[in-house]
Amino acid sequence: MCIRIFIPILLLLFFNSCKQNSQHTVSKTGDSKLYIQKIANYEDSFDIYSDSLGAKITHGDTIFSIQKLNNKKYAFVNIKDSLQFVYYYEKRKWIKKKSIALEDTFFDAKVEDLNADGYKDFILYGFPNMHGNCIPYVFLSDSNFELIYRPDLSLYNIEYDSSTKLIRSHYIGGVLSTNYKEYYKWNNDSLSLVKGVKRQYMNDSTFITSFYGLKDQKEVIYKEVKDNSSDVFDKTFWELEYYLTPSSQTPISMP
Repeated sequence: MCIRIFIPILLLLFFNSCKQNSQHTVSKTGDSKLYIQKIANYEDSFDIYSDSLGAKITHGDTIFSIQKLNNKKYAFVNIKDSLQFVYYYEKRKWIKKKSIALEDTFFDAKVEDLNADGYKDFILYGFPNMHGNCIPYVFLSDSNFELIYRPDLSLYNIEYDSSTKLIRSHYIGGVLSTNYKEYYKWNNDSLSLVKGVKRQYMNDSTFITSFYGLKDQKEVIYKEVKDNSSDVFDKTFWELEYYLTPSSQTPISMP
């Protein structure tokens, strides 16, 4: 009797499970079709806004921007907290070249030659955190004007310092945050730390500024000083404008 009752229950559970899995698959397919339709809608708008170089154009949860690098036009399309698409304008038409998973939202952008090779690179800034710092997403240009996405270069406030010919990065947070300034050098196609300085809060209500570098690929602190007033940290390497956030322009809203 128990077996006769148990078998129908197992069958019912099996069919319910199949039904749920089938519904889940349909949902994923539906999301994919939704993304494709969204992007198709924007492809028709690239030419309309192609003269608004550098501007952010928004519509719902999607942002795109037309940028000019190395005498070529590119379109960057961001579906908030989801995906990033990169288009090139070639032979009088827009061609989708890259699709990147990007759990962030397009906040601002900058064009700069980060590796001093004579080709302009593209930096997309994500949405700022509570301290005004944005994660940069870097696309380096090669000699063929291809944009190569480089997640290994996502250093806060990354920029090329022409006076030292080094890359510099910094982070300024809250009172209890570890604030730092760092210099990097190009080593072939990657960056390696040259030197850094950081200021951090200690348990005895004091602040310590530390100077550090790399030895055998490990961070080594070679000097520490008490720095409650922050004078030492502020004057080391270069002076910062605190809470400097990329000044995102007012976006253009699509009708």
